[in-house]
Amino acid sequence: TPIPPEVWHYTNLVGFEGILSSGRVWATEAHHSTDKSEFVHAREVAAHYLERWRPTDESMTRAKQAAQDILVRAFDEGALAPSRTEIFVASFFATDDLKSQWMEYGDAGRGVSLSFDLRHVRPPDEIGSSVTFAPCLYTTDVKERMIEDALSDWVNTVYELHKKTGSQQWAAERLRDWLVVDQVVGRPFDKAALLESNKEEFRKQLHQSLTRTSFDLLRIASHCKDHAFHQESEWRLALPHIKGKATKSMEVLHRGTNGAIPYVAHNLFSDRLPLIRIKAGPISENIRSEERRVGKE
Repeated sequence: TPIPPEVWHYTNLVGFEGILSSGRVWATEAHHSTDKSEFVHAREVAAHYLERWRPTDESMTRAKQAAQDILVRAFDEGALAPSRTEIFVASFFATDDLKSQWMEYGDAGRGVSLSFDLRHVRPPDEIGSSVTFAPCLYTTDVKERMIEDALSDWVNTVYELHKKTGSQQWAAERLRDWLVVDQVVGRPFDKAALLESNKEEFRKQLHQSLTRTSFDLLRIASHCKDHAFHQESEWRLALPHIKGKATKSMEVLHRGTNGAIPYVAHNLFSDRLPLIRIKAGPISENIRSEERRVGKE
């Protein structure tokens, strides 16, 4: 989806002052957002989709079970588990005047909405994080298609490997290739070594597919939201971070009671904050109520 020429970020006057003085926008860890369905919602969508899936053969039945297993693993102990991964989120919106955002983040209309041009912003190669900037997904069919696409590599890998284990043709071809290698290197045929080689090849393919699928699920889950929020048309910058891993280009800070809320202060990958316009809240008393264009100086 093309990035709009302007996306808007709502904040109170203290936050506005901090953004201007530091040139940075806070990205809060998603599990501490006001939307308690974050990530849980994506898991529910995926689970319901898989429940309706009707396999046509034994291999596909095995693939469906594997997809359900990876979903549980990803959210309970894998890439999407709060105990393992932090996902820092900075939210922007396609419109400058949203009542919900004024009330939630703009000091009940006394704050500001800030317009940014993020069309040409790209993360540096050395950041060491899988960055996503994309619109949130609200409708069930779109979320299901994206989740299906994320799971497809794992499903297809399990399906093909299961078919191979029951295929006499594949076994014969594998044995033939093995015997050719034995003949070339002059070693006797070792059936146990052949079986172990097959297992190792399967493990390698499954590991590669699991890594790829977990990565895709992480990116998509970061952008799945309940349809009740669809009028917000949110664009989201998501920055995943493996807990305990040293960060590049960003420092994990803490705020709130007892420093319980992790966040990063981010420069949006730009030397100069790509701020275009400022709009005062509808009942702001401290700033003129009309839009003001920000000078390049």
